[in-house]
Amino acid sequence: MDTIDLFRDEKDEIVKIIKDLDKKYGSASSQNFVQNAPLHAMELPRRVRASLAPLKYDEEHAGITICRGFPVDLKTNTPDGWDYPQSYFPAIPLDYFAVLLGSIVGEAFGWSTQQNGKLIHDIIPMRGKENQQLSTGSASELLLHTEDAFHEYRGEYICFYCLRNPERVQSIFATIRDIQLPDHILDTLFENRFFIAPDDSHLDLAQRVDAASETYHRDLMEDENRFSLLYGNIRFPYLRFDPAYTIAPSDDQEAANCYVFLRQQVERNVHKVELRPGDVCLIDNRKVVHGRAAFKANYNGKGRWMKRINISSNLRRSAFLRSSDMLRVIGT
Repeated sequence: MDTIDLFRDEKDEIVKIIKDLDKKYGSASSQNFVQNAPLHAMELPRRVRASLAPLKYDEEHAGITICRGFPVDLKTNTPDGWDYPQSYFPAIPLDYFAVLLGSIVGEAFGWSTQQNGKLIHDIIPMRGKENQQLSTGSASELLLHTEDAFHEYRGEYICFYCLRNPERVQSIFATIRDIQLPDHILDTLFENRFFIAPDDSHLDLAQRVDAASETYHRDLMEDENRFSLLYGNIRFPYLRFDPAYTIAPSDDQEAANCYVFLRQQVERNVHKVELRPGDVCLIDNRKVVHGRAAFKANYNGKGRWMKRINISSNLRRSAFLRSSDMLRVIGT
């Protein structure tokens, strides 16, 4: 895990850049800003940009980089849900900084089936969802998982950033680069013998309004659609892992045993990090699974508030699931 602490002069320089960007674009999720973010990211201090090179290019890299120390002067209360007016026009300086960092490794995108297609998701505890395996949960530990493991066009990178964390909740990570697997287990996990269902965050009927996602999700629920849990180069494998939604076939004991072994190894190789306000954490979603410790949610407007951006290394792959090349929402 790599960590870069911003120097004072770097902070001052970045804040100035972002003030100018806010005047020009008005929102960190505006189409024009996101489209031009890779160009504006070149204005960031070279040391900051260079810190993300291993994450993007080094196959042996663990797949986690945290940039710490961006100044946060938050006057807005933590919302009680993700669907609030300002969430569609995020303009906190940290929003801009996170989009800029993310644009160094890929392209931000959203899902029509998550938070109404927003590019920047709010991760906040919500009443009534305390024990669900969702980012809006709190009382139950969020199990380690690959983000959107079921979907072929999931983000290669995920950007998490922290606005508030007074409860000092720990984020939990594990990387496949820390795990050694026997050859026979490795071979089995590379075979399409596992079923991964869409997670509940994509099955909110109030949001499923497009035919493309309806068809994709329906096809996935068919039993013959099986996945491998490992893929890519067998020397440097990638991981697809979501225990809350993964099923090993009942008639395939070998696959079931290998899955149990993998899960045990993942759980034995965790890294726990308390993200602080101003921290921006980028993970390689192919190498790293993430989760969160259980905590008692604070609903007084001052509780934990995180945000998330899905990032694709090649947005054109999902073109047939988007209504145009310019739109960055999969499933519309």
